[in-house]
Amino acid sequence: MKQKYFLGIIFFVILAIYFIFFSNKDNAIEKIRKPKEVNVIKVKQKEFPLTIKIPAVVSSQDNIILSAMTSGKITKINFKNGQFVKKGTVLIQIEDKNQLSALRSAEASYENAKQNLKRFKIVSKEVPGSIAQTKLDEAETNLKAANALLADAKENFNNTRIRAPFDGYMGTLLEQKMSQNSTSSIQTFTNLSVGSYVKVGTELVSITNNHLLYVQYDIPKKYHNFLKIGKTVLLNNPQHKHQKIKTSIIYVSKNINPDSNTYTVRALIPNLVHETNLFSPGANIMITQVLDDDRKMITVPGLSLVPSINGYSVYSINKGEVVSVPVTIGNRFNTEVAIDSGVKVGDLVITNGVDQVNPGDKVKIKNQE
Repeated sequence: MKQKYFLGIIFFVILAIYFIFFSNKDNAIEKIRKPKEVNVIKVKQKEFPLTIKIPAVVSSQDNIILSAMTSGKITKINFKNGQFVKKGTVLIQIEDKNQLSALRSAEASYENAKQNLKRFKIVSKEVPGSIAQTKLDEAETNLKAANALLADAKENFNNTRIRAPFDGYMGTLLEQKMSQNSTSSIQTFTNLSVGSYVKVGTELVSITNNHLLYVQYDIPKKYHNFLKIGKTVLLNNPQHKHQKIKTSIIYVSKNINPDSNTYTVRALIPNLVHETNLFSPGANIMITQVLDDDRKMITVPGLSLVPSINGYSVYSINKGEVVSVPVTIGNRFNTEVAIDSGVKVGDLVITNGVDQVNPGDKVKIKNQE
């Protein structure tokens, strides 16, 4: 009895396994036979600007180093590093005792010479022939000589004042090489300050006009034909990551750099930007160079790309079957990617669920754009 009961249980277990197996098999076969539904796009050409992103350096058209025009000790420094100064501001003053004394003497000599000539002319007019012509000529010569000496004295005195040649921002006072010790080959340097002795030609400080800034960068040779004066350039805003500042090319080098196989390009930073002090000379920024505003190209949604160790591919549909097509991608435009090669106009490319299908699968188009 027990044996029959046991055999009955085994029978029902086998029967259940049979139905489960064949039921799943039928479902699996049904799934294989039933095409998967996918969304696709019909590949078209669209107009997108051809651009490249390149690092650039901010530079100034007016960025000079001011040097001493006379020898002597520095007596005053009237600025701080980074301070904005107006044109004509006295920045550094060098001792002027001798120059001031010479200026006062030259002014007195000039005034005497002028008064002598004036007096001679009055007398000569009131009493014709009382002053010899040679005396008048000599007085005029003396006045001219005194005027020349005064001009030299004024120039020498003015050379003791280092003035801003234009509106700009001051740099740091430069270092000065000290006299070398006869027993040592080591050169020592010290920062210039009040009391430092400088000679004619000693470099003192830099001044930069931040209102005449431009960016400079290098463009590969293959893009040279796109480079023209006035072509659009987009500058990254350092304070707003996703904001661009529009400007244009002002210079393209005529000769190629043989070392880098590139051309040097400059783009002016707009005047309105200077008021916010977003850029400073020497800063590194990223720029987007627009090469072709109306370039037609094939694009696909970024989600349709299938990455692999060999690059990218897309899944196209040919006679209801999934086909893997290797592609070469170009620039990205928001959610779309330019395709340089691989697919052509009119191809159907799967845009969703690319991870749910495989090459060779049968598919059914659900939606087409």
